[in-house]
Order: sequence, then C-alpha cells, then structure tokens
Amino acid sequence: ISQPLGAWLLIAGTVALVLAPDMSDGAIATGDHLTYLRALVWGVPCAMIVWGASSSPGKWPVQKVGDASYSIYLVHMGPAIIFPAWIGVPLAIIVGFAVHYWIEKRIIAAKPRLRRIADAKPGFAAGGQ
Repeated sequence: ISQPLGAWLLIAGTVALVLAPDMSDGAIATGDHLTYLRALVWGVPCAMIVWGASSSPGKWPVQKVGDASYSIYLVHMGPAIIFPAWIGVPLAIIVGFAVHYWIEKRIIAAKPRLRRIADAKPGFAAGGQ
C-alpha cells in the first residue's frame, strides 16, 4: 500500500482502538457472541495499525514495536486492569518500551559476559562447585 494510505490506516486504527468500548466483562470468556464482537472492535483496529505501520518508510515503527513486543506483553495486564483502555493501552506500550530499553536490552548485552564467566568455571552453570 502507499505510504499516505498506510499513515491514514495507522492513525484511524489508533483512534478506533483508543475509542473502543471496554469489552472485558465475563461474557467474553464464555465463548458467546461477544467473542466475535470483541474480535471486530479490537481486532480490526489492531490490524489497521499493523498494516499501516508496515507501510512506513524504513519499517522502523514495526521493528521497534517488534523489538519491545515481549516486554510490552509482560507488562500490559497491569495498566489494562487498573486503567480504562484509553489510558491503559498507551501506558502499557510506554511501560513496555521502558522495560525493554532499561532492563531487557541490558540483560541481552550482559549475556556474552555471563557466558564467558560460566565457561571459565566448569560446573558453574549446572550448579556444581
């Protein structure tokens, strides 16, 4: 798709997601008709965001979100439960990026050094002496 269309999809999907109604009541977990409504109300805007972001020049939004996706996944439930969606979703993304940059990247950067320490001490990684 063209970059202008991608930008509009990204903006429209974000607005639709922020304005989407809270559909977290127990009826969704039972598998009735609200499950399909939830897929439309939340799934379509999310698809628009992904499709729009993937058309951006350089693909940097997709790459950055992909890099931080595990951290976003780990922290998203806190803000999602505590705050309404229009605050909780952006807050979860911001907190997820913070965790990615301040914690996850440091752990990944330290991995080779920790591997050298473990290799220098036989049995260290296995809990030996």
